[in-house]
Amino acid sequence: MLEIQPITILQIVFFVQVCFGAILIANQSRYQGLRNLLLLTATLLVFNVLEENNITRSIHLVTPIFSLLTGPLFFWFVHRLVKPSVQLTSRRIIHVLPALLCLPFTHWVQVILFLGTFSQISYMVFSIKLIRSYHYATANLTADSHAYRIDWLRKLLVVAVTIGVIDLVRLNLQPILALDFAIKWYFATQTGYLIMFSWMIYKSINQPELFEAWQDKTVWSPDGNLTVQDEGETAQAQSIFKWLDSKVINEHLYRLPRLTLRQLAIEVDMNEKDLSWAINCGGGVTFSDYINRLRINEVQAKIVEKPNANFLDLALAAGFNSKSTFNAVFKQQTGLTPTQYSESVARN
Repeated sequence: MLEIQPITILQIVFFVQVCFGAILIANQSRYQGLRNLLLLTATLLVFNVLEENNITRSIHLVTPIFSLLTGPLFFWFVHRLVKPSVQLTSRRIIHVLPALLCLPFTHWVQVILFLGTFSQISYMVFSIKLIRSYHYATANLTADSHAYRIDWLRKLLVVAVTIGVIDLVRLNLQPILALDFAIKWYFATQTGYLIMFSWMIYKSINQPELFEAWQDKTVWSPDGNLTVQDEGETAQAQSIFKWLDSKVINEHLYRLPRLTLRQLAIEVDMNEKDLSWAINCGGGVTFSDYINRLRINEVQAKIVEKPNANFLDLALAAGFNSKSTFNAVFKQQTGLTPTQYSESVARN
């Protein structure tokens, strides 16, 4: 018979939450990896409840194996999110082999959980590095890169790694910990994961920009940007950038909404790689920072002319497509909010 303990109630709530989250994102191919992660978590929670109440434990202990599956699925979620056009091949199955090989040896609970926790930490560190590369790539592909940033996921992974390290300590200390304290520690860890998954589901469905098609057609590489080799190339890059900068400013090309590297390359009749090289090496900035700097310069000039002007109107006219992106970029570029900048202009 199922015994209702506080941890059981928590796991039932957790189960309902991840199932609901999987339903919410079921039709979004970009979140296929997250859906699989949520379904794996739901399955783990079912086995947790069954084994903790001695319903299936006598047949075979299964739950330790899930610790070896969570890491790969977390990484596949991030990989699918930032590289939707790159399909995971059958070779990726090798990442789940450790779980399959350990299945007959689940009675060595401590050993498998130790390996599983170490695996999770490793895969999450790789995921954080992948997100960092994605942010750099989007900054060189679109002027609206702020809308596509997933800092929330990077921070969440840092929290997950922290929880994993703490849990690793718990596993090593478990033989000497009092049972009551170990149960409370486990309950706190599960609560942390519940909050983490809730936040992940909430943020996933509240960033619609990630569902747009432009990135699906773009294959990026963290090493895809050209670097300057010598002084001659530096001078050439600076010369091209000077011409480009003049053209973009004089023709107000930075005002084009949702401007991408590909779109600007068409406007100035340049190859995308050459354009990116000129901006990165000749201007010393990313594509996003360059375009947004010109937009902010225009907004600042308009504020000086008309201190009481509506900030959103100025932002939209300069090429920004949302108030949140404008505010974030303005603060990043000037160190002030639009209101603070307007007040400083009025005082002077």
